Parts: sequence; C-alpha cells; structure tokens
Amino acid sequence: MSPKARLLVRRRSLPAPTTAEILQALPVPLLWQEGAGQPLCANAAYHARWAALPECAQLEEPGATLIRLPTPDGPLRYARLSAHPAPALLQGLHRCWTAEDVHDFLVDALTGLPTRQAWERERLPCPVSPALHVTLLDLNGFKAVNDTHGHAAGDAALRLLGRLLARACAGRPVQAYRLGGDEFLLAGCGGVNLGQLEREFQASARRELGLTGLSFAVGQAAAPQDGQSVTELLRVADARMYRAKHSGRAGTRPLGVRGTLIRLVAGRQAVLKFAPPLWTAARGEAWSF
Repeated sequence: MSPKARLLVRRRSLPAPTTAEILQALPVPLLWQEGAGQPLCANAAYHARWAALPECAQLEEPGATLIRLPTPDGPLRYARLSAHPAPALLQGLHRCWTAEDVHDFLVDALTGLPTRQAWERERLPCPVSPALHVTLLDLNGFKAVNDTHGHAAGDAALRLLGRLLARACAGRPVQAYRLGGDEFLLAGCGGVNLGQLEREFQASARRELGLTGLSFAVGQAAAPQDGQSVTELLRVADARMYRAKHSGRAGTRPLGVRGTLIRLVAGRQAVLKFAPPLWTAARGEAWSF
C-alpha cells in the first residue's frame, strides 16, 4: 500500500468530533442545552469571559436575555444572550445561545450607574405594582459649577453623586439610573432618604471638591394614586420636579423601604414588574426582553 493510501485509511479511521467538542473549539462565547431539562453547558470562550452560568429558566426562547454576570475578576457586567435554532449539523443539540458583552452600552462610564438605554430596555407589559415609586432628581447649581470651575469639576460632582446614589441604593429595593446630564432616576418599591443623601452630597462636594451651592430638585410619583404605568408616573414626577426646581424648593421626602427587589424586563409598554431578589454574586442578575 502506498504512503498516500495508508494516510487516507488513517484519516478515515479517526472518529468524528462530538457536538460538545465542536462547540468547545469555537472562539465565540456559547451556551447550549443538550436536551429539555438538561443543565446548561458552556464552551471555553464563555468561561474565559464569564464566571457564572445563568439559570436555565432565564433562557426561554424566543428572543434574548439581558443578564448581569460576574466576570472572572469579580465585577458584574451586562451580557446579552441571544437564542438561536440548533444547527441540524450538531445532532442532539436542544438549544444554543451566543453571549455578547453589552456592558459599556448600558452603563454610564462617568458614574457607573445604568443608563437611559438600560432603563428603556428594562420594561415589561404587565400591571404596575402598587408599591412602585419613581423619583426624578436634578442638580440645582450644576451649570454654575461648569461655568465657574470647568467641566472637569462638573464631572467630578456627577461621579460623586453617582457613587453616593449607588451606595444609598445598595441592599434596598430601588435602582438608580443616570438619564443624562445632571438628571437621575430612582425606581423601586422603596427608596432612600433623599434629605440625608443631599446633606451627605453637599458635605462631600465641599470637602472633596471644594464645591458649594449644589442641591437637589426632586419630583416623585407613586402607584396607583399618581398613575397606572411607568409613563404616567414619570410624567407626574417630571412635572413635580420642574415645579420644585423653579420654585426654589428641594421637594425631597423619604420613601419607605420594603423587602422585595425590582425585576425590570423590557417590552413594548413602559411598565414594571416586581420579583424576589434577582442576583447574588454567584448567579448574576437577569431581565428578559
């Protein structure tokens, strides 16, 4: 037998790669399920990027899932998991998903808070919870900071406020967003003591940045008395914030804190749904849309 013939025989005798071996070799972060009710599997590219697997129940087709997962070095980042039909070539595969890092699009680089885009994606077409509160917060005196001290000082003030908002919301059923400029949103079934937050912000701005004259204009709305949807609540809160800003009153008041966390799921209507705590350091945080 010629060397070429022996090589052909050897090649033909090699076993065909399994579906798992094919998926493990792909450079794109992938998740897959080999059968209904079976646990999720992930390839090496996924494990190199993400440290935790989402729960199977959060990956129902159709559509995609917006999920926050811990990275190997610890911080949570937003990932978009998109469902795809299992290719016929990969026999025995029940479902598969690709994982895309979308954190930089959904988190404000300056303050570290979720952006308006994140807020707009986190909606669900269902009745608003009776416990829902929304708070719009705008900085009084911010333009004067930029005009007098420069935009670097203004950015420092926004970073400080973002840090204080994140700390005030930690462990509470409320989420803070930066909507743009010096406008922020708090949404949840509880809240933070805005008067205390304002005093802490003023003291920190004076001590750390040498800035004075900053205060909050606040507009708040609560379901069901102020509206039955997020759109209605935001409209009421915006009108109240505008009146507070132009009347010279801070308009702050503390909100009660309850024991559930928001689940924000994107949809066509601007309304929210509540659920038990969404994530821990081990299992991530998820919304579907």
